[in-house]
Amino acid sequence: MPLMPTTRPKTLEECTAPQEALIELCLPFVADRSQVRTACTEVPPNEMPEPFHWLLVHRNHMTKVLEAQYGRPMELDVVKHHLEDDLYTRKIILRPQGTDVIVEVGIVRLNFRFMTKEVRDEILKRETPLGAILIRHKVLRKVQPRWYLKFPANAPLLAAAGAIFPHTTYGRIGTIYCNHEPAIEVLEIVSGLEKTFDERHA
Repeated sequence: MPLMPTTRPKTLEECTAPQEALIELCLPFVADRSQVRTACTEVPPNEMPEPFHWLLVHRNHMTKVLEAQYGRPMELDVVKHHLEDDLYTRKIILRPQGTDVIVEVGIVRLNFRFMTKEVRDEILKRETPLGAILIRHKVLRKVQPRWYLKFPANAPLLAAAGAIFPHTTYGRIGTIYCNHEPAIEVLEIVSGLEKTFDERHA
């Protein structure tokens, strides 16, 4: 069974290393912290190969970048979610619309204290990618990546979300400031798959 946090988790601003931040973000979903801690290594952004560098080294919403990469809107699947007081954490996967191809696995921790009721309610419906919601509600946003990470093939953290990537993948950890407040903390791991894939309803 996943371990439920007994104290309020640290914010990313309080973490000093990416492995520590990864554990804090994964707290509601993991039983073995050591597995999370050894699941990745930090990499400088200028050493990240393409297409991962283009997909991750920027200050834009991943939803928009993935839509540009694959030429389709993104479909959201919330694998697990956990709400405690104002903190809402969820493990998600994104797919190009009309396909079964997973192009991103993520963990998102939101502090609803910094969001309007309308934004909160739409997020809790678990139907629309976060970036699209913030853009539609005209929330002032600033995306601030902090660490870039390299994950081995078939990393357990990804497999737990139902994503089996038989190749090295990369991700980033960062904060999205909404109206100048650190409202959202994210781990975003992209598959880096080519643009071609089979239609789900061919």
